[in-house]
Formats: sequence, structure tokens, C-alpha cells
Amino acid sequence: IDTGVDIKHADLKNNIWKNIKEIPDNKLDDDYNGYIDDVYGWNFVERNNDVGISAIDGVDDSGAVNHGTILAGLIGAEGDNDFFGAGLNWRVKIMSLRAISSSGGGSFENVANAVNYAADNGADIISVSFVGTSVDADLLNSLRDAYQKGVLIVAAAGNDRNNGIGIENLTKVRQYPICLDADYSENWILGVTAVNLKDQLSDFADYGSCVDISAPGEHIY
Repeated sequence: IDTGVDIKHADLKNNIWKNIKEIPDNKLDDDYNGYIDDVYGWNFVERNNDVGISAIDGVDDSGAVNHGTILAGLIGAEGDNDFFGAGLNWRVKIMSLRAISSSGGGSFENVANAVNYAADNGADIISVSFVGTSVDADLLNSLRDAYQKGVLIVAAAGNDRNNGIGIENLTKVRQYPICLDADYSENWILGVTAVNLKDQLSDFADYGSCVDISAPGEHIY
């Protein structure tokens, strides 16, 4: 769940999820899930079936525009094909759900709807690689419901450590959705932060009690 994925990318196209219950481009909701022609997922920002980057203009953030495709590559760029790089899982199906705009902003409603879509359409893992300081009941409920359906929720810690605003310690200043499970006895969100080549916390990476695991976050092609 991000800004969209370039599903035609040569190193991703064979690992993109497809809704086999939907007939492409017939302008009908063949599987009766409430979304018309959602063959490769859904765009909750522009409210259509274009799961890539629908438009790029002057207000867009280049980091945001690329973000979903970069994450998809880390997760599942095809391996053993003598082309570009390789993701962590060479044989995977990536469901692209665009819920964050190309300017890097988004609404709780769109993200919650994307979570519901993922869970209802067979996702095993949901990646939410963004943070904010506000709690939204609908987003919490959608993520909790997905978890209770057997979906693994993976959330990013954020990149605020060197921006000087003092919210990098998640023990002191909770960010969300990574900290949504902080008051639960059950740890149901897998919180991830970044380390460098020396296996030390990256200078940009947030940290604290909401983090469960660290992973390489620098010098990745």
C-alpha cells in the first residue's frame, strides 16, 4: 500500500498479482467486490484501476513518485533472469494499491480502504511504509481486522532521526501505523527500521519500542 507500482517494469511484471476473477476492460465488476476492472489492484487516490503513477506534475515529490516501485523491487524484483537486480523473494505476487498521492500525502480513509481491499482479496502480507503522528480509528480497525484474518502487517519506523523535529524516538513520541499495537498485550504489527552496512542504525532511521526488527536500508541499487 503506497504510491503505486510500475507493473510493466521488466523486472517486476512477472511478479505482479492479478485478479483472475475480473475480466479486463469490460467496465463491469465481475467479481462483485465493489471495484470495476480491478485486474491489478486499485487506485484509491484517483479512484480508478490505474495502480501505477496516474499523473506526475510540479507539485509531486520525486521520492514519493518512485517509492512504491522501489519497495516492490526490494520485495520482489525477479531474480535469476540476468536483468537489473533481485528482490528478497524472486517468486512473489505484488498487489499494488495506490493510497498515497504522488506528492507524498494521503488520507486515513484511502489507506483503510486499501487495507480492507488487500485482506478481502487474499493478501498474505501488507506493507505500509509510511508514518504519521495521528491515530485513526478506522485505519486501526482495518489493520486489526486484517491481522485477525491471518495477514502479516509490516510497518515502517520512519526517517525522522536527522531532520531536527524531535520525533525519532518512538518510545517517547509514537508514530503510526507502526505504534498502533503499542497498548495491546499482543504484538500484531511488525515494525521495521533501517541499518547501514555496519549493521548500525542508519542516521535517518527512527527507533524505539515500536520497532521489532531492523533491515538493510542503505546502499541498495
